[in-house]
Amino acid sequence: VGADGALLLTQRAEQNGVCRLALRLSDNGGTEQGGINVSVWRYLSINVSAVNNAPTFSLAPLVLIPAADDSLAAPAAATVQAVATGISPGAPNEAWQTLWFE
Repeated sequence: VGADGALLLTQRAEQNGVCRLALRLSDNGGTEQGGINVSVWRYLSINVSAVNNAPTFSLAPLVLIPAADDSLAAPAAATVQAVATGISPGAPNEAWQTLWFE
């Protein structure tokens, strides 16, 4: 906490939960003659919510489907492997999520 009372809290990537702080204020007036140079403790809880990261994937740059024997015929049905690659639900803590393409 800065002298102006501002708190700078830097969240670590992909971390969430409750941050509990105990703070008290001190001065340099000393404790001579019964003086008190610290305040009472004050407590603060900050709840950092989890964020659902977007799933990601990459597409193959070019997909070729073989033509039928007759160039006037419709293409034969084909399964093309690895059209979508790098499929991920997001951050490692989101591995439990189910993925599907629409």
